[in-house]
Amino acid sequence: MFQSSTKNVTPESKPTDRSKETTFQRELKGLSNEARYEKPYVRAESGNRLVDWDSLRRLIVENTKCKNCGGEVDLSETTIGISTVVSLSCRHCKRKNEGFSRRTNYKELGFHQNASESYAINCQYVLGLMQMGAGNAESETLLNFLDLPHGSTFKKTTFGRIQTALRNEIKNISDQSMIDRRNEEIKATLGEEMFLKYTKKELNPQQVKLTVSYDMGWNKRSSGHKYDSISGHGFVMGGKSKFFSITGV
Repeated sequence: MFQSSTKNVTPESKPTDRSKETTFQRELKGLSNEARYEKPYVRAESGNRLVDWDSLRRLIVENTKCKNCGGEVDLSETTIGISTVVSLSCRHCKRKNEGFSRRTNYKELGFHQNASESYAINCQYVLGLMQMGAGNAESETLLNFLDLPHGSTFKKTTFGRIQTALRNEIKNISDQSMIDRRNEEIKATLGEEMFLKYTKKELNPQQVKLTVSYDMGWNKRSSGHKYDSISGHGFVMGGKSKFFSITGV
């Protein structure tokens, strides 16, 4: 018979290498023992979720009463793109409350409040697909696989509409990014002291000599006999920072 001499180690006394801890592990240490074991998976209650609509509706309808009259409630939805506006209405007093998905700053951008581009999740979806090199056809495919609404509409109209609505914002961000990257290349070339003079306009920009790489391509593939593309694009990459600092179309 062998008797174990292993000592129970509490989470507080267990030695750990803090350099290997995740952010969640560090946050977990700040909780009391009671809270820690009651809620082992603590996460920020924000962001978006994919839930089964029928299950959510049953959960809310069967466990919720109207705070005004105590009557039973109904849950309904209105979908705009893949964004959802959820409504709770009382069957007895007809009181109604709505929960909106997160909006964009649609008023400043001049969008209608109920337009698809006025809801952040729709814009995030389009921007995510664009980042992966996908387009309107892929938007429909993904929505259909996830059983999310309006896949066909996204392909035909919504994707292009949001892409057009965000075009100026994307260009402004891209232009500013190029300026920032160009300044990084200038700073890496000149050094801190001379770059400070450059920012104060004490140094003639024509005196700044940069080493760069350049490449370009045509938007229409050549056949070996035909070179008739009417548009192309070029990129200038900084020799020190390795960032794109100038583009041309």
